[in-house]
Amino acid sequence: MAKPTTNDRKPNELVRTCGTPLFQRVLSVCGGQCYGDDELSMANLACNTGITDDQLVVLCCPQQ
Repeated sequence: MAKPTTNDRKPNELVRTCGTPLFQRVLSVCGGQCYGDDELSMANLACNTGITDDQLVVLCCPQQ
């Protein structure tokens, strides 16, 4: 079974992503780089416990 893409996920679905997949997810969700106050904490959270797309927006691109 294939992994769901960003377009297939619900914005409130908890997803663990790390490294390049996380970078690609940020680009997809935010339309650009992460400009949050603490990008490293966001990366640790996303990789270790998972974050939703809605949380990713708040942490990386709140201007959206």
